[in-house]
Amino acid sequence: MNTNDEYYNQTFRLAGVTFDNPNGTSRQQLLEDIKCFRGSNGYDYKKGELTVNLVKYKFEDEDAIRVEVGISKDILGNISRKDLPFLLENYDYIHDIPNLDVYYGTPYGCSITVTFKNPDYIPPAPVVEEVAIEEPVITEPQNKEKSNNKTGFFSKLFKKK
Repeated sequence: MNTNDEYYNQTFRLAGVTFDNPNGTSRQQLLEDIKCFRGSNGYDYKKGELTVNLVKYKFEDEDAIRVEVGISKDILGNISRKDLPFLLENYDYIHDIPNLDVYYGTPYGCSITVTFKNPDYIPPAPVVEEVAIEEPVITEPQNKEKSNNKTGFFSKLFKKK
């Protein structure tokens, strides 16, 4: 990853969103349900409650990653061949999938944002501020004998003779 930050976000556009799933579920219908916050397969896709998972698998003897959503693990599509090498290389550093965007069109499209933890991140050294602590200086009188030298008002009036 070409960043000095601790975390890095990358957005991926999904491929295969126009195909149906092996169980016959229409991916386009799933995307519409997510976009409109409607239920699908008995589960509600409500804002903030949709789990998104990236799952490695083999497709025609090649590595692939699919995007599954919800409790029923509905397949929305796959990571494109163009983005697949980067995602496979950094798969172990996936920290979060904070965003799934379904956009209108004919057909619907979908992209996901993945947050990666940078394996090369070096936290900055803590800033240490130097604080000067001044200790009080205690001086002892040079002459420990009691001084008779009084200079107050009454001392001048009642001088000892």
